[in-house]
Amino acid sequence: MPIPMENIQLALENVTSEPLGPDAGGSDMWQLTCDAHLIIDYARPDNETFEFLGPAEFDVRRNPNLPSSWQLVECHDQLPDGT
Repeated sequence: MPIPMENIQLALENVTSEPLGPDAGGSDMWQLTCDAHLIIDYARPDNETFEFLGPAEFDVRRNPNLPSSWQLVECHDQLPDGT
């Protein structure tokens, strides 16, 4: 069961983009590499907050319903294992 979120903040810096080929889901797919700062406040009684700061990659594609917006397809951090 998903945990409800109350607030999400995402800041991206040093963003570079690279088109992904048709093998990655279509020519309108892009990979963004950046320094990300993500904060998620969960809507739970213990008021838990998740925070991530570091390098990350996002695979995105154009949203066909809103031509000037993007849909997140996949994301992952670039931190070494075990950190």
